[in-house]
Amino acid sequence: MAQKKSRLFPVAFLAAKATLAALKLTNHEGGTLPGFIAEGIDPAFLGDIAKPEQIVFITGTNGKTTTNNLLNDLLADNGYQTVTNRVGGNISSGFASSFAKNATWKGTSKTKLAVMEFDELSGPRIFPYLQPDILSVTNLFRDTFSRSATPDYVFDVMDKGIPASTHLILNADDMISCRLAPQCTHRTYYSIARLAEDTAEPVGIVSDLTACPKCGGKLKWDYAHLRHLGHATCEEFVVKEHCHEDAPTYEYKLNSYSIVNLYNLFVAIVTAREMGLAPATIAAS
Repeated sequence: MAQKKSRLFPVAFLAAKATLAALKLTNHEGGTLPGFIAEGIDPAFLGDIAKPEQIVFITGTNGKTTTNNLLNDLLADNGYQTVTNRVGGNISSGFASSFAKNATWKGTSKTKLAVMEFDELSGPRIFPYLQPDILSVTNLFRDTFSRSATPDYVFDVMDKGIPASTHLILNADDMISCRLAPQCTHRTYYSIARLAEDTAEPVGIVSDLTACPKCGGKLKWDYAHLRHLGHATCEEFVVKEHCHEDAPTYEYKLNSYSIVNLYNLFVAIVTAREMGLAPATIAAS
């Protein structure tokens, strides 16, 4: 059963189409203007407008525009017709403009596929009306402070809003973005193996990842491609119980490696064990 459109949608749709026609007549692109006007009239315009059957988003701090353009060119070279926001507008008004341009006067989509660049912070405005089938993430880095503050902030905004049904394609070399949206069970990872120019650990005075993002433990780097992109593992503290050959061993991820704090953590673990807490319970805490 089709969802009932807002009573304001016909007016918003007409305004978007008129704006698109005016921009074309004056040889202007105006990537977000038609959508901005339409959403001003009908805030639910993005949910009401006709959309393709399959929707793919490309996002990340660096590379989303290039990747989006490459993928659209690749698809076009193989006979696919896509609706995209190549000319700009990776926020809700840009999406609204692109879909308005792609919609017929009868209210149907001209194409079956959308491949679009998606701003990392636009989820709260877009996801209530539009759920991508595939969301590909390039990376998460420190960006303009006034807009995105830290990667942790961007991660939190994205993490809570991505629909559970979305297929995530994630960068396994980026320990920040690869943990996005555990509610999405359909996940594909990509990675680049060690390269000749790699360094033993991240270089430079700025690092977006100074400790394990999951437990806060110290990271042991195998190699780094660029800043925090690369391969690292979280160092572990191994405790062997009792003094015989077949004694069980348990691993605990800790974030302090001074000898004093190792003793402090060790005595806390031993005491907790003697109080009856299970190793898995202690490790989780």
